[in-house]
Amino acid sequence: MAYRFKVSKYKNANAQMPKKEQCISEIPIGRIMSSCGNFVTCSAKHIAFNIESGGGGCAGVLPLNYAGRRNTKVPTIFAHGEFLNDMCFSPYDDDLLVTCSYDGNVKLWDIPDDLEDIHDQPLSVITPDETTKKLEMINFHPLADEVLACSAFDAIHFLDLNSGETQTCVENGTQSLFQSMSWRWDGKVMVASSKDCINRIIDPRAGNVTSSFPGTQGNKDSRLVWLGNTDYILGSGFDKMRNRMVVIYDIRNPSSFVDDHEATSGSGVLMPFHDIDTNMVFLAGKGDQNIQLYEFDNAKLQFFSTASLQQQTFGMGLAPKRSLNVMQGEVNKVYQLSKNTITPIPYIVPRKSYRDFHADLFPDTVYSGRASMDAVEWFGGQSKEGITMSLNPQSSSKKVISSGLKTRKLSVRTDGQVKSTTQAPQVEASPKPSPAKIEETETKEIAQQPSEAPSETTKDAPKKKFKGLKGLKKAKAKEKTVEEKTEVIEKPEPSTGGFKAAYQSKYKHLLGKLMHKDNNIENITKLAENLPSESDAFQGSNDYLVYPISGVGGRLNVVQLSKPGRLPESDYPVIQNGCGIADFAMDPFDNQNIAVGCDDWKIRLWRIPKNGLSETLTEPTQTLVGHKQRVTIVRYHPTASNILVSASMDNTVRVWDLSDFSEIGALEGHTNQILCLAWHPDGKYMATFCKDKKIRVYNPVDDVEVLREGEGPDVLRGGRICWCGPNNNWLAISTSTGSNRFLHLYDSHTMEQLGEIEVDESPSVLSLYYDESSSVLFATGKGDRTIHSFEISEVEPKIHHLSIIKASGLLQGISLYQKNLLGIKNIEMARIVCLKKTNIELVSVTIPRVKPEFFQDDLFPDAQVTWEPAMTGEQWLDGNTTQPKKISLQPKGMKKLSEAPKEAPKAAKYSSQQILSAKSDEEKKAELINAMVGKLGLDDRLEQDDFEGVDEDEWDD
Repeated sequence: MAYRFKVSKYKNANAQMPKKEQCISEIPIGRIMSSCGNFVTCSAKHIAFNIESGGGGCAGVLPLNYAGRRNTKVPTIFAHGEFLNDMCFSPYDDDLLVTCSYDGNVKLWDIPDDLEDIHDQPLSVITPDETTKKLEMINFHPLADEVLACSAFDAIHFLDLNSGETQTCVENGTQSLFQSMSWRWDGKVMVASSKDCINRIIDPRAGNVTSSFPGTQGNKDSRLVWLGNTDYILGSGFDKMRNRMVVIYDIRNPSSFVDDHEATSGSGVLMPFHDIDTNMVFLAGKGDQNIQLYEFDNAKLQFFSTASLQQQTFGMGLAPKRSLNVMQGEVNKVYQLSKNTITPIPYIVPRKSYRDFHADLFPDTVYSGRASMDAVEWFGGQSKEGITMSLNPQSSSKKVISSGLKTRKLSVRTDGQVKSTTQAPQVEASPKPSPAKIEETETKEIAQQPSEAPSETTKDAPKKKFKGLKGLKKAKAKEKTVEEKTEVIEKPEPSTGGFKAAYQSKYKHLLGKLMHKDNNIENITKLAENLPSESDAFQGSNDYLVYPISGVGGRLNVVQLSKPGRLPESDYPVIQNGCGIADFAMDPFDNQNIAVGCDDWKIRLWRIPKNGLSETLTEPTQTLVGHKQRVTIVRYHPTASNILVSASMDNTVRVWDLSDFSEIGALEGHTNQILCLAWHPDGKYMATFCKDKKIRVYNPVDDVEVLREGEGPDVLRGGRICWCGPNNNWLAISTSTGSNRFLHLYDSHTMEQLGEIEVDESPSVLSLYYDESSSVLFATGKGDRTIHSFEISEVEPKIHHLSIIKASGLLQGISLYQKNLLGIKNIEMARIVCLKKTNIELVSVTIPRVKPEFFQDDLFPDAQVTWEPAMTGEQWLDGNTTQPKKISLQPKGMKKLSEAPKEAPKAAKYSSQQILSAKSDEEKKAELINAMVGKLGLDDRLEQDDFEGVDEDEWDD
């Protein structure tokens, strides 16, 4: 029968738009980056989707049938340190979720049924390849358990999830990004599209490309999906005029399209979904507000309908057939991910009655949830037919027994070695295994290290490891004898007991005022907001300011505060690193020097011209190589010149001598990702805080091993650490747990927690900036509108809230001005340079005082000179402990407040004391008695006083 005369059973399938209360609303989707993933995926039990993370890649997980408002409180998987590019559930285990990211790792997660809060402990961590840095997509084999395809830019790796090994790898040979991949249903071959507009048929077991054919010719994204076990492939993409199109390829003659359709207008890529049972095809465009329904039959696409949606589509996922309500005629269901809502959209075929099961609508499904073979069999060359099951609720085949990865001991591969063996799968339910172990040590996340270092080398190769950096630099022939560490960090004397008055901070009423806009730098464009959470993403020293620019190549812009005004719209000179950047730092002693930690494991050193950038810099002055993974933190030494420290995803902290651009050595003891590090202000000690919740203190010159180690606070999204308090011997640590942010205080000697406060609710991590001379700690996070201030004191509770400084917009980072550049005459105790999305503003922090004409020496003690080195790097390595010099901030001509003349007390206009002192005691006594009698109201007149008297002339008689 000709297709045009054929009547489809699914032609009248209608998209039933749900009511608002049937959707999942008020979830923190946040800003989703460009990726080849679909951002939402479903199993028969759960739905997982990308959510806002404040840095790193997180997935929200909810029950598939959940509906209602979440008020941003979503059970969260803290999966990766980078953006979560793609994720999918295993077709054979509804609780097994696999994720991938730019950090180069594939992670396996067991989703508990009662997940309510946080999940950050994967079943396994696998690195497909030692040189892999960016993973884009993942896709399970349709018939074989534990077989996963994972794309990494120009290569596709085929993994055995049980052993953790990469069995084969196929490259496209053109260094062009793979954009999509799809298995043929028999699992023998796969098709993949790439940015070079060539589609490739891949034999995964042979590890090669068997054939290729031209795809859509637009330079934007394209998608492919193999239409079941047929010889046809559906593709969506753009033509040369950037019009969206949907085409059908026949692999027997792929040089031309078998069928093509011009899709609706739009700029987003069309995501295709194919149901093999019904041959229904769904097309949803990213950014669109509609979804199109087609049917594939007889090598043609037949358009059925277009459903209008309430919001723009961020992502789309197809629900498993086992989760459908077949007794209501529900033949398919898609889930739309939009700005803050997940909308379930069921497709229902209308029937007069739904009392009986309509077998004509629901043939036995190939999506049975049961694998026909395992990875060993499939990689060994076997091929088997898929297992089908009936969707009839009364059928005994509806029950599926899971035999997924949770019944095995999963392995984690490091340096290409497999650390565990496979256990036989069990049909009966078994308890969930413990997380994967490496050398019998429990771990949450393993940073992968390649077996060989990159080919590029520095001037000097890393030296042999001795006990301390001093020994490393001098390259002694023998290792020093390990002795018991007796060194202690100076601990302040405890205060004596006794009555103490209520603590009153001198800085309690500090005021933050926005300075005149003439000081601003306006018209910042394309500010990058995707740097990892370990980076503050803004650096300033004296005059120069550095911030990242979005786009490819890891660009940095450098501006000068001495040249405020409006920046050009485009074509301004930048620093071009040639790859993604993770962190950067400015030399405190020479702000023309910038160090950049990059995604390609290198540290690039740049030198800014004296008068700023006049042309784009593309060649660094030097490149440091030694790390085996992405460099996430770079910091200059605070007192010694030519010393740089860096941290990496390879769990190492390395120290570099920039005088000869050589690696001095690496600090030992880190077992997990290093979240932050900080130098002590005198440069002798260093503190780190890791994802394993450990605080470590080092004296790197004397020993590369840990000097002090202690338990730190719980950490999920990241943290910051800085030295503070008396003699700078306390450690302040900021953390984010869920949506709450905390500030913790630890003693660096005993590692005891001295205090803890909850700051506010926000997903971003608080960056810390400590002003040693005032003991004031400023804290703010990316996206905040406020800058918190605290005074760190020995007086309980040790962390004292001060005023909150409000910004005029969302902050992307801040930097503190040098002390010697402040307006001391105006009692300016700090000046904060604020980076916002479109401009840079200055905030002056002042203290109100009664006598501003005097130098407030109680507010401004001698300040440490942080802009000049106290010693050279060579002196520091020799054990020199030269303290930084201090200078007085007293302006010339101003007298100190403590030396101000004391004014004599003025006499009052009227004083009763003066009058009383002029009277005698008898007079005072008489006045007192008279006053008392007057109050009693007594009459002291005599009776004869009322008699009439006798005239004087009468006495003569």
